Amino acid sequence: MFDFKNINIRLIAINTILLIAGFFLSDPFHLFEASYEKSPLLLKAGLKSDVTGIKIFNNSAPAIELIKSESGWSIKTADQKLDFPADNVKIEAAIDRLLEMHKYYEVTSTPEKYKEFEVDESGLQIELKSRSKVFNFYIGKQGSSYNTSLIRLKNDKTVYSVRGNLKSDWNQSPDFFRIKQLFHLTKDNIKEVAVSGSANFNIKATEKNSWEVQQGISTIESNQVKVNRLIDDITLLEGTEFYYLPANGFPYGKIKITLKSNTEFNLEVNRIGNEYIAKSEQNPYWQKIPEFRIKSIFPNVNEIKLNSKP
Repeated sequence: MFDFKNINIRLIAINTILLIAGFFLSDPFHLFEASYEKSPLLLKAGLKSDVTGIKIFNNSAPAIELIKSESGWSIKTADQKLDFPADNVKIEAAIDRLLEMHKYYEVTSTPEKYKEFEVDESGLQIELKSRSKVFNFYIGKQGSSYNTSLIRLKNDKTVYSVRGNLKSDWNQSPDFFRIKQLFHLTKDNIKEVAVSGSANFNIKATEKNSWEVQQGISTIESNQVKVNRLIDDITLLEGTEFYYLPANGFPYGKIKITLKSNTEFNLEVNRIGNEYIAKSEQNPYWQKIPEFRIKSIFPNVNEIKLNSKP
């Protein structure tokens, strides 16, 4: 005959233990964060400004090198001769996450586990150069919880679980690190924008901090909200991926931006089949641009007239 009373007591005890475990795993009082921050740093590389270079080694792709100079970060791969400008903001944010890794939780020190945790020679390896030292380490699989990663220094047997989904930062193609924005300028410095495409018109900055639209010899009363949106679409335009095939096809349109200093920058757009590619003088590498972005920067002039809807 079953002792239901004892079974119920056991079930209550198990549920209580699970509730308590879940309570502490959720870390409602941020005890983990406090302990994590107090534990020793994994990389004693100094400040972010001390980092001078990073190499990324992945057995499935050519090595990637990120190089810091006075003008910012650049990128090259083992199979490329050119150094391409890199996205400074993206790289330095990723470096911050590396410099904030702590030796808080030791997962294992057993070499037989390295392959399972992807922290052996076949895994993603990073070489970080600071002014005083070079650090080599492996970024393995995700830790036991989301937004954690398994890390092992190359000269250390211990595998640590650290904060951050670090593979998403570094296990990427070279194009991920490159600058995709076509222009690097601020709207306040613009004197004039000349749009040449299906419709040709000029947008000029006025002394009243507004925009004047001209088509031929006519001045068009314009919807300032839509004109400002158009200027933003042009200055913030960026591609989705770089285009490495020959840039054949047909010219679709051009945009010339003249700054108040009279410096000029040009954007060139081609259409190849159903795809659009663009490059500028500030970022002279062809990139694919979605059709809706192209339509937004080459509008019909009627779309920005005063009576058009915002």
